[in-house]
Amino acid sequence: MYPWLKPEYIVAQPNNPWFTWWGGTPYNEYVNAALQEGYSVYITIGNSLLVLRANYTGKPIICVPITVSMIPGSITIINGLLSNNKIIHTPSEPPGTWFVASIELPPGQYNITMLYSWSGPEYLRQLNTTLAYIRVNQYTINLTTEENTTSLVLWNNYYGDVTITAYVNYVVNTTIYMNQIIITGPTCN
Repeated sequence: MYPWLKPEYIVAQPNNPWFTWWGGTPYNEYVNAALQEGYSVYITIGNSLLVLRANYTGKPIICVPITVSMIPGSITIINGLLSNNKIIHTPSEPPGTWFVASIELPPGQYNITMLYSWSGPEYLRQLNTTLAYIRVNQYTINLTTEENTTSLVLWNNYYGDVTITAYVNYVVNTTIYMNQIIITGPTCN
């Protein structure tokens, strides 16, 4: 380490075999030296990225990317049916609330992706008809006939529930299939 240079944070990837410090010294030796000179592990991300912080005495924040698939176990179907691991809304069911899903997530940024399909009159594709809309906490996204996937980036400020509620519009002779809801993002303690 350089005694005249003591930043508050050091971002390190100590196990990377491709990175060496100037002069050919392996980077992990510099990480070990920083740990001996008053730095502590502040954040670990995955298996290989560390953020060190000067004079830090708390527990490290551990971030591990997660992927959660919400179909079918954690879904409450209100107006539809479950078939072949898909949530289905048929023309015989009235419009309105289709299903509700809730998951408790720690703070962090998440990408929520809905994979869906539909069957019905082909002219609806040219009209880009909204089949249903999804509320994710305070945000709304549409399921349209033009796409078969939609996504939303959500920042969860606090540890708590993320609630996904689907509402179906009345679209003549159309069946909607929610194939999968995927949530990806960091989990930080």
